[in-house]
Amino acid sequence: MVTCRINIVLALLLLAVLGGRVFLKPTVVQPDSPRYLQMGLNFADYGVLTAESYVPGGPVPKPGLALGGPFTAWEIALAAKMSDATKESFQCAAITPDYRTCDMKIVSLQAIYVLEIFIFHMAVWFVARSVFQNDVKAWLATGLSLVFKESGAYVHSILSEPSHMMTVGFFFLAWLYAFAEPEKLKRWFLCGLILGFVALVKPAWSALVPGIAVCGVLYVIWKRSEFKRVAAGVLALTAGTACISLIFLTRNVIQFGFWGLSDPTYLSLSYAYRFTYNAMNWTEWLASWIFFLPDFGDNLTKSLFGQDVVDKLGWGPDSYFIYGRDVLHSKALAASSEKTVSAYLLKNYFFNDIVKSIAVTASLMWRGLFVGNLFGLVAVILAGPMLYCAKPKIRQALILLLLPCLIMVGVHALVSIGITRYSIPLIVPYALILTQVLHVLGGEALRFVPSGLTAKIKTFLPKN
Repeated sequence: MVTCRINIVLALLLLAVLGGRVFLKPTVVQPDSPRYLQMGLNFADYGVLTAESYVPGGPVPKPGLALGGPFTAWEIALAAKMSDATKESFQCAAITPDYRTCDMKIVSLQAIYVLEIFIFHMAVWFVARSVFQNDVKAWLATGLSLVFKESGAYVHSILSEPSHMMTVGFFFLAWLYAFAEPEKLKRWFLCGLILGFVALVKPAWSALVPGIAVCGVLYVIWKRSEFKRVAAGVLALTAGTACISLIFLTRNVIQFGFWGLSDPTYLSLSYAYRFTYNAMNWTEWLASWIFFLPDFGDNLTKSLFGQDVVDKLGWGPDSYFIYGRDVLHSKALAASSEKTVSAYLLKNYFFNDIVKSIAVTASLMWRGLFVGNLFGLVAVILAGPMLYCAKPKIRQALILLLLPCLIMVGVHALVSIGITRYSIPLIVPYALILTQVLHVLGGEALRFVPSGLTAKIKTFLPKN
């Protein structure tokens, strides 16, 4: 009973900290925010999911494909319905060319964000509690999850990251729940349902289904058995995901003749950003492994390879990213059409040199690993030794948590530019890895404490 009360108090303290994190800083309207706002306002005012421009009091827009996941449009619509002041701020940012001049009073959306990130961090607690079987280590993992900059960097922006965090938190719980009793197909079906909701926030997550299937095949080959059980689990997960995805896939096929969750121009833009990096020469590719290191990577690259390489790998006017955004996409459109531009980019800028494409994908995966800046670097360095030394149950659970994260890091490096904003789910296994490391270090530190004091300290420490 005492432990339960302490957990409740700590959960309320966590909620207060997250509320301060959201409400005490001004809202920043990011370049991607207006398209989310226009989709949300069109849905709020007209009940129509579309990527068309929002016109207050104008004609009802035609239904269309979402630019990204539709979930973000729905939560923006909900926030607009909850508060007139919030809606007015949304309208300003959606239709004003210089949206940064708008006074963003969006209390209702901020309240939604607080709830979403609270669910995420509590999911970290429940995941850690399941792995470590200890409340103290669970709260330590939760506290560490707050330290990663990506856990708070986007909660003052109108983006999809808060809902991404929430749905991924639910997915991790369902994922471990399914593996706890893998013969129960209803658990895999539930996991698939939640994965379907994650894909409504981030459509790229639909790629996790074939990724898991491939891992299942490799597992069967390794074990040379268990085919039926693995196949049944993968099929149940796929069925759960399909129950959510097919609703929108069916709508898009019937209304627009398009088999996909979001507007194909969204994917073609992503391809243009990504495939321009294939133009790196091998010296630049080698330098990218240093450049993508957090904090000090750019300065070290400059000293070793020169400013020109840094300029190309960065975000400035001479970078590959800007070339892909401003030049390559336009060239591809001129040489093809809106419907075929993705295929054109794949054929001429990816499959034309598959070795380079794979090499660059690996480099961009490296970039995506460093969630939390130096904390991510420490987690990456310590992951191998910690997994090797950990107890089998802890090792297995952490590998299971890392698996979907690494698959998605690979997906984002394959079709996009692999930035850490897309790798937020890595916060969960990284927080647990660092928790286990601190637990081991704490145990080692006790060796230097007098035995009488050690006995008293150990009564307050986790036993595993």
